[in-house]
Amino acid sequence: MSKRTDPTEGVSEPDVSTPHRPWIRVTTVIVLAVFVLATLVSALL
Repeated sequence: MSKRTDPTEGVSEPDVSTPHRPWIRVTTVIVLAVFVLATLVSALL
């Protein structure tokens, strides 16, 4: 919630990190995928 309520973080982070460090986007996707898989596994268990 804190990240969504603060517009400066969501707007400044991608502009600064994406052009210089494109691997951050890939890492974010991987982390989200692992989080979703962990949630599904815990739900099944």
